[in-house]
Amino acid sequence: MKKLISIVFFLFVIQAFSQQMMTVHIVDRPSSMGIKPAFEIVIPKADLNKAENKFNEFIAQKKFFGLINKKTVNQKKGQEWVTQKFTLKAVSDKPMIVLFQISKFTTSTYVRFFFQTDHGFLGADDVGSKQEIAKAKKFVHSYAAGLYRQTVNDEIQAENKELAKLKKKYGRWEQQNNRVRKNADASRSSQDTKPSKSGFVDVDKATERANSFLKNEKKGQKKIRRNQRKQAKLKAEMKNHQIQIEKLKDELNAIE
Repeated sequence: MKKLISIVFFLFVIQAFSQQMMTVHIVDRPSSMGIKPAFEIVIPKADLNKAENKFNEFIAQKKFFGLINKKTVNQKKGQEWVTQKFTLKAVSDKPMIVLFQISKFTTSTYVRFFFQTDHGFLGADDVGSKQEIAKAKKFVHSYAAGLYRQTVNDEIQAENKELAKLKKKYGRWEQQNNRVRKNADASRSSQDTKPSKSGFVDVDKATERANSFLKNEKKGQKKIRRNQRKQAKLKAEMKNHQIQIEKLKDELNAIE
């Protein structure tokens, strides 16, 4: 019973930690405009290049009922992206400048958005309504969750690609084994001793055929055993890839 309680508690702690990791916090962080309130969220992993591409796509202005994306003019200053002043309707109806930062560490990636309005930075004292703050948090969370999903999906695709390569290699060796067995069966059937025209079996020729068959069979079995050793290693590698794919799928499904 104590063991069961410990396991449940452990799972609860992990779940709580995961939820904390995907929570947006407003914290003061350095930016190109000084230390300002940032909407910060931590995700376990991300591709920095894809993160920047996704940022540019994410803040594109929607036109004609969302059918056309109008790109916002963005500039990269060091490790920070800065947009022109525009209306990010997902956050507010008022024009603003958006600053974006992403920092990758060993075990996690930090994503930060700064929203500069005409009255100051969103999240500062007396700047922004509760609705705008909530929308900004939702916007940042949506970006981070999308980036995290994309990263995990890319990892799943990479694992599937490696798994497919291993399966193909395993199949080639299995085809070799089948060819060796097929040739051995054909050679074995030719070993039937049949009398010659004289009515007797030629002992020397029969012995020669048998020795040749045994020699080839030994070589064939040696080749099969060599391939099977390689296949055993491949099976273990394929199993590990399958396990990793399932773990990544569970991780993907857990992203909220």
